[in-house]
Amino acid sequence: MFSKFWEKLTENLTQEWQARIMAPAFAFWTGGLFLYALRQGWQPLIDRVAAWSPAEGIVAIIAALGILTISTTFVTQFSIPLLRFLQGYWHAPLAGLAVSRVNGINRKVKEKEERWNWLAQRKASNELGAAQLHEYALLDANLANFPVDENWRLPTRLGNLMRAAEEYPHLHYGLEINIAWPRLWLLLPASTQQEIGRARHNLDRAVQTFMWAALFASWAFINPWALMIAVLLALMFYQPILQTGGAYGELLKAAFDLHRFKLYEAMHWPRPESPHNEVRSGQSLINYLYRAEASKKIKYDFPTPEDNTPPRP
Repeated sequence: MFSKFWEKLTENLTQEWQARIMAPAFAFWTGGLFLYALRQGWQPLIDRVAAWSPAEGIVAIIAALGILTISTTFVTQFSIPLLRFLQGYWHAPLAGLAVSRVNGINRKVKEKEERWNWLAQRKASNELGAAQLHEYALLDANLANFPVDENWRLPTRLGNLMRAAEEYPHLHYGLEINIAWPRLWLLLPASTQQEIGRARHNLDRAVQTFMWAALFASWAFINPWALMIAVLLALMFYQPILQTGGAYGELLKAAFDLHRFKLYEAMHWPRPESPHNEVRSGQSLINYLYRAEASKKIKYDFPTPEDNTPPRP
């Protein structure tokens, strides 16, 4: 459900970014043409183009634009499945590998948590030196990139980074993201929606660029160097996916931090009285939204007339 929500949202941004989206397609086809020219020589290609009539030149330009458009559409359609694959949503025949990697990740995270707990205890007693304080800060930042719940973890770095952001509202506020986010989105200020939408679109663009880099290996039948170039480009363009995924996740968490009470207000649901019972209040609201179940003690919280009176000057 969560990925479907973003799929619909990013469809509305396609026209705004169309020129930038087509740039990787242009680089892909130009790179293939360059490899072909290196193998066959430039002169036959130049002679062929020079022999075109004006009408043939126009047809060639239209055909080139058509190829760019069709290939860009193809990659755009497959960007979300590729993103889910990069996150680690693997099915047969990779399901066994996914389980094995998650088990390995859980062991490493447990070791890091034990080390962090030991350092945290010493830090509370002001017993850490400069090197240990640096280690504590690194472990603290690294553990934030993994979901706390082992059942939420995925076999890839990107998957755990994004899962940690998706777990955050449930962990801190009792709000399950699949249920709460589409409703909270409608209540966010337009500027906030634009920032989050832009961050998510940047992530999708980074995935599409990575896909173009991987597809460059298809030119290996023309020149074997294409395979090595594709590997290097894919490694280079994977890092922006992590960066944009992290930025999107932080904005997602910030939206819940700053605007979650708008959801309570819109639903006329009693706000949590304190941070101590907020998780329980959030779980109660989610249970009502998802299953229409609520405790008999819950009463709608409608504003009183005094609440709607404008303040006196």
